[in-house]
Amino acid sequence: MDDTQSTTPSPTIRRPIWQRPVSRRTVLAASAATAAAAGVAALWKSNDLEQILTQVRQLTHPYDAVLTSERVRTAHLLRRAGFGATDAELDRYSAMGTSAATQALVGYAQVSNARLDAALPLLDPATMPQAGATVASLQAWWLQRMVETARPLEEKMTLFWHGLLTSGLDKAGPAQLYVQNQLFRGKALGNFDDLLKAVSRDPAMMVYLDTETNRKGKPNENYARELMELFTTGIGHYTETDVRESARAFTGWTLSGAKQRRYASASLFVPRLHDAGSKTFMGRTGSFTGDDIVDMIVPLRATAERLSSRLFAFFAYPNPEPEIVRHLADVFQANHFNVGAVVKAIFQMDAFYTAKAYRSLIKSPAELVASVLKATTADRRGYLAAATAMAPMGQVLFYPPNVAGWPAGTSWMNSSTLLSRINFANAATTRARVAEPSRSLDQLLGSLVDANVAQGTRAELQAFATAHLDDQAGLRFMILATPEFQLS
Repeated sequence: MDDTQSTTPSPTIRRPIWQRPVSRRTVLAASAATAAAAGVAALWKSNDLEQILTQVRQLTHPYDAVLTSERVRTAHLLRRAGFGATDAELDRYSAMGTSAATQALVGYAQVSNARLDAALPLLDPATMPQAGATVASLQAWWLQRMVETARPLEEKMTLFWHGLLTSGLDKAGPAQLYVQNQLFRGKALGNFDDLLKAVSRDPAMMVYLDTETNRKGKPNENYARELMELFTTGIGHYTETDVRESARAFTGWTLSGAKQRRYASASLFVPRLHDAGSKTFMGRTGSFTGDDIVDMIVPLRATAERLSSRLFAFFAYPNPEPEIVRHLADVFQANHFNVGAVVKAIFQMDAFYTAKAYRSLIKSPAELVASVLKATTADRRGYLAAATAMAPMGQVLFYPPNVAGWPAGTSWMNSSTLLSRINFANAATTRARVAEPSRSLDQLLGSLVDANVAQGTRAELQAFATAHLDDQAGLRFMILATPEFQLS
């Protein structure tokens, strides 16, 4: 991948173990030789990683007391509505209380992001192909947004849409994915029908699902099918006839601005390429366009329940109860299909602050990387290195594995991806730009994992802290490598 920055120190330089990439034997074997590596090995004693994470959940949150703390509730909210928080951010949002913090997070349009805008590298989609903009630089740009934004929910929702309304660089070009990413950001909490209409003519989506080749007399059904199967109602709520008729409705859009499809920067409607004939879709007949199809799909109860379930599972916990889905679907339909209303309702639900929700999700690589960078600070080189480091963790931004997006959940964790996560924490700790004043173990735990770790985890961390009083970086690395930190 272009612009790759290695996170591996030169083999000729001997550094403390926490400053070196960690091998499988070092991390997982009981005979790990040095202090931090031995401590990390003890944190992950079993090869059954799912069992370890389940045990950590059981040991750290089956009692209600953990979520009676306003600070812990706020930290939980910031992990889900964003990518964690710095100490200063946690102090500020905790002082508001979770109710006001929720309002501030959802109402991010009122929050200035001028500092981030000034810090970001300039990416111009009009010149990106000619300038040779690299994939890594685009990924690093987005990671920087995740870490430094004053509007964390804006970036979290952009990530959600990237995983649902998928397009990828295996077919589309970097400038097209940049434009799509900005589209998701701009409409992140808006009305779902508006977003679907915009993405239907978005160049990246048109290339990825072949809308650009969808012509009168030769309809391409790819987008029409995925619009219903994956983006809205789900299987079982439409027929093959609906797919064919929907494809006819979406004919007429083409790309402009470049000879090669993946470099085209704009979409254009050409009436002579559109099938204006009568179509019958879901029992209704008319000379429908693509926008008409969206207007018929979005109000359906199946769409409301499926999107509500996806949003709740993304922010709270998997497989929400039917009554929760029904309530959120009601909110969606009562607010003219507004996504922001549903997200706000999720954060205001009692279910969001229960033991079932707390630490119920495994951080995706994007969430893990962003939270580690928040805990260690980063510069441009660090963001580029982080973008490259995500590949062996199982998630490459702008490269979803297929149109269904990433499977998520326990698929994020296996022995290989765990090592990549730990190696990244190792490298990020090494790259930390600012030397912090000495902090106690309890202070670091409070900052990074709600001061809430399993007894075995605390024992290993305390043993390291006692034996290495001056090794703040090593202690921070160990906390970032704990099972608790892998959970959101």
